[in-house]
Amino acid sequence: NKKSNREHYAKVIAAADAVTVSTPFLYDHYSGQRDNVYLVRNGVNTFQFAKKKVTSNKPVIGWAGAVAYRNNDLEQLSEWLPDFLEEHDLYFHHAGADPNAPSFDQVTGIDPARLTTSRLCSISEYADSLMFDIGIVPLNNIPFNEAKSNIKGLEYAASGIPFVASPLPEYRLLHEDGVGLLADTPEEWRQQMTMLLDYKTRKRMSAIGHSIVTGK
Repeated sequence: NKKSNREHYAKVIAAADAVTVSTPFLYDHYSGQRDNVYLVRNGVNTFQFAKKKVTSNKPVIGWAGAVAYRNNDLEQLSEWLPDFLEEHDLYFHHAGADPNAPSFDQVTGIDPARLTTSRLCSISEYADSLMFDIGIVPLNNIPFNEAKSNIKGLEYAASGIPFVASPLPEYRLLHEDGVGLLADTPEEWRQQMTMLLDYKTRKRMSAIGHSIVTGK
């Protein structure tokens, strides 16, 4: 349970010679308790990800993650995603489907006929599971999510997948570097996603994100 987890991590931190954290949120939290906390931002093994070719075909939207381990992040999609897929006759791919967890369509309300999935997989198979052209990173504005790094955005960009993310601090940081778009309200999500339906915009954002994250 959450209490025992907190107690476990408190003991680990107390015994450590050094504590590394991946976000300023976590640094501020733990540096108030210890003087040996270091901020080391997350990165991705860019050699693991092959850049997807951007085509003028109708794009597939997608998300990678386990539905069971969210904090109502996905439920917010029900306000715009089902209608958006219908309006533009699009399909959605969920990478990380688990038969023991609710399905993506159950949580978001999209038409199951518009959903394709790939299973929850090992890290060695993960890059190949990103079978979509536009990524999304919906996150509720809560402390748990503020503590998260922007690694999903880095993975998308390393794969040449342009994306839209909720405007939490780590994704604002990526956006300031030119990687990814931000959306908060349902209307903003619709606007940004509509922009990425344009082939030239999608191709440009793919190239920018991939170049910045991989240095290639």
